[in-house]
Amino acid sequence: MNMKTQKGSALLFSLVILTVITLFATSTMKTSVLDEKMAANTQFTQLTYLEARSEIEAQYQYMVWSDREDITGEVAHIAGIQIDTPMQLDSRIDDTVGSNTITLTHDGDKSHGAVAGYSIGAVEMGYFVLDVTSDVTAVNASSVQSLGFTRPLPK
Repeated sequence: MNMKTQKGSALLFSLVILTVITLFATSTMKTSVLDEKMAANTQFTQLTYLEARSEIEAQYQYMVWSDREDITGEVAHIAGIQIDTPMQLDSRIDDTVGSNTITLTHDGDKSHGAVAGYSIGAVEMGYFVLDVTSDVTAVNASSVQSLGFTRPLPK
């Protein structure tokens, strides 16, 4: 082979191939980083949803089975709550990733009627709405969950 006729074509070809491989690797790396961020966001979104659902379940169980003064016995009623005025509640779960805001509202429009199964007449029922907002501000994830339930009102 004559060295004078090559004039660096192998070097030029190698540089072009190396540039293409570098662009492909950079693109793949950016896609991987984006996929990792999307997976983390999905994880935190699911975590805030599960935390809010856990808080609702813990609050409801506490209201139904608690011995507190304002929440009594098996047919728990909540005394002292004003109609259509949200009451702030403390969190019932200890391990929280973010912050939980828990409110309980007595809905006056839906709080009338008879209790099924009672034969002694109409008993006034209270319709309550339990709202839980779970926020993880570090990753901008939040979940709002609600539970509506009825309880006999105190006479």
